[in-house]
Amino acid sequence: MDQIGKYMTCVGGAALLFAAGSGAFAQEQSTATDVARMDAIIVTAQKREQSLSDVPMSITAISDEDLTLLGADNFAEYAMTVPGLGYSSVGTFGNRGQRQINLRGISSNVGSSTVGYYIGETPIRFVDPRLFDISRIEVLRGPQGTLYGAGSMGGTIRLIPAAPDLGSFAAEADGTYSNTRYGEANYAGNLMVNLPLVEDKLAVRGVFFYNNDGGYIDNRTPETQPLPSFMVSDSADTLIDNVDNYNDEKAAGYRIALAIQPTENVTITPSVFHQKLEADAWTTSVKEAGELTSNFLEMSPHSEDFTLYDLTAEIDLGWAQLASSTSYTDYDLFLTEPFDRILAGAMGLPFAYVAPYRSYDEREVFVQEARLTSNGEGKFNWLIGAFYQQEDQNTRQRYVAPDINDDLFGGFPAIPNGDLFIFDAERSEEQVALFGEASYALTDRLTATVGLRWFDLSSDRYAVSDGVFNGGQTITDVSVSEHGTTPKFLLSYKATDDALVYSSVSKGFRPGFGYVKPPPGICDADLAAVGITSADGQVDSDNLWAYEVGGNTKLFNGAVFVSGAAYVNKWKNLQQSIDLPTCGFTVTENAGEAESKGFELEISASPVEGLDLDLGLGYVDAELTKSAPGLGAAEGDRLVFVPDWSVSAGLTYARPISEKIEAFLHADYQYSGDMNFNFDPSVPDLHSRKAFDIAGARIGLRGKRWETSLFVENAFDERPTLGNIRFLTSGTLTYTRRPRTIGVNFSVTY
Repeated sequence: MDQIGKYMTCVGGAALLFAAGSGAFAQEQSTATDVARMDAIIVTAQKREQSLSDVPMSITAISDEDLTLLGADNFAEYAMTVPGLGYSSVGTFGNRGQRQINLRGISSNVGSSTVGYYIGETPIRFVDPRLFDISRIEVLRGPQGTLYGAGSMGGTIRLIPAAPDLGSFAAEADGTYSNTRYGEANYAGNLMVNLPLVEDKLAVRGVFFYNNDGGYIDNRTPETQPLPSFMVSDSADTLIDNVDNYNDEKAAGYRIALAIQPTENVTITPSVFHQKLEADAWTTSVKEAGELTSNFLEMSPHSEDFTLYDLTAEIDLGWAQLASSTSYTDYDLFLTEPFDRILAGAMGLPFAYVAPYRSYDEREVFVQEARLTSNGEGKFNWLIGAFYQQEDQNTRQRYVAPDINDDLFGGFPAIPNGDLFIFDAERSEEQVALFGEASYALTDRLTATVGLRWFDLSSDRYAVSDGVFNGGQTITDVSVSEHGTTPKFLLSYKATDDALVYSSVSKGFRPGFGYVKPPPGICDADLAAVGITSADGQVDSDNLWAYEVGGNTKLFNGAVFVSGAAYVNKWKNLQQSIDLPTCGFTVTENAGEAESKGFELEISASPVEGLDLDLGLGYVDAELTKSAPGLGAAEGDRLVFVPDWSVSAGLTYARPISEKIEAFLHADYQYSGDMNFNFDPSVPDLHSRKAFDIAGARIGLRGKRWETSLFVENAFDERPTLGNIRFLTSGTLTYTRRPRTIGVNFSVTY
């Protein structure tokens, strides 16, 4: 069945069920449960608790129950349910944190993310946390420059962990076992314990998780094994031959939070979240080697170690609420990249030479935010706050083969010390901001809101590059600083008690930065060819103005909730990475202008008791409006990593089969339109990917304190291209979805 056929089948089925329930609408038999489903969604997108239907912005809220039904324990497994959200895997394949995320087509191939990513109150740029005991995920579309600042130019994603409960003991244990087609078994275990220590004063909540994702990629090497010693450097990691399912991945961690309430008006919550990921190899196949097959000569282990310490405090002053969040993040990333055939291509060797490329990335981030929020009573409401962030990053990269001169050149020092490429860099970035919003009810139904954020940014980068592939030593010493404001203007109108419409104009920005300059001499010809006279190592900020209209409404006594928005974004001074094809380096420039326009529509309905239907639809038209020299791009070219259409549909039905047991069924479908990976159409398999769809289902039984289910993920066994790169002489590396996976889940609660 083709994609359109599968889409029509899924949506058509949902439509029939919807129609079947319409009689219930006509007879006004919507139950209190139906209304509660819509009204119970509480979000904090505007830094205060509000019902989803009262928030004048385009927002998707994903509950813990939604994540369970999807079987989602990471970003990729819920992303396609969000209209207007696109992503691609970039950098080293298999590292989940290296994803290019965009909302509403605001996508760039370099610089900091255009989408803010938060765990609780803390901005995080480089990790994909496992999702268990999550209260909800909020996806805020459009610039959030007033309340969330730099990096939220296209929108913001917020993960809200479940908070400790002072009032009652609770526990949950969850286990999953599954098998992946063409691959190995997977298993996962999760545990949550909530323990009140002093009644209504002190409680602790602990979450512990372990995931083992079995491999599904086989490795097949064309070289005869074992390799002769002159083809292998002493620095090489574990060699591999023909191995099945070698890309295993393990993740383990914990999240522990205390809730301290010395008085009824004060709540203090210290917490720590730790996650460690370890993988044996890249989760990528090589197109020329065959489907789900690679052709490397050595393993490429990598690990990611992430710890977030956070202290939040809230004080209810009566007339306002004072909140503070203090956090410290420690992040370490280790990568091994299989460069076993790079020398063959670069130096014209008739055989591969195995020497690893290792990279170490260490970051420490301190964040402090304080804000004062009015109590929400009366016509005038306001919020003021201050923000500070200090980030320090150290990066080391080593492509070294100490014995290469003995192995390949008879002892002649053709490559001094065996240093093929050496890179050491330090980066320090500081942000200071003041922000505020004020809303005034002009009438009982019409409210005007204005917001403003003032920011001051500074960044220093010092880097030393060396080795034969760098043409000798080069030094980069760049400092960047800037300040400015991002305003917001909003009008919202409560047309009825159940209908809200709004119109907004807002500005978003992304900070400039210093980049490592390409070595002079060997890159001069490439720079001249793309029209760059000087690569000074400095990039300015880019910014956009967003224009949006939208609204939401509840229908049929609250049994249907509809929300939608249409928008136009005008983006200037784009930060773009430009490849220098001959010397192999890149430069970053502010190049071109762009526009994205589109819409989102989301419908949630409970037509009869026990039946929930969800439909999401998004369209994005994002293209350059001013050509960008050096990119090979022209006015009218589509922006990269942006699917045009996104569709998601979900159906959940539950009914009791006995006095104590309920049966349930869930099915979901997601469609992502075609998109481009770069601006160069001359190599089609690297330029773009086709549209694809993903479907899943779950059927199970639940009692008062237990639940068990059978599930299937990627039911159509799709192989979408989520990222690719041409690896010199190894072939075209492609990252795709895990093949069809079937499993069982069991959980108990207390």
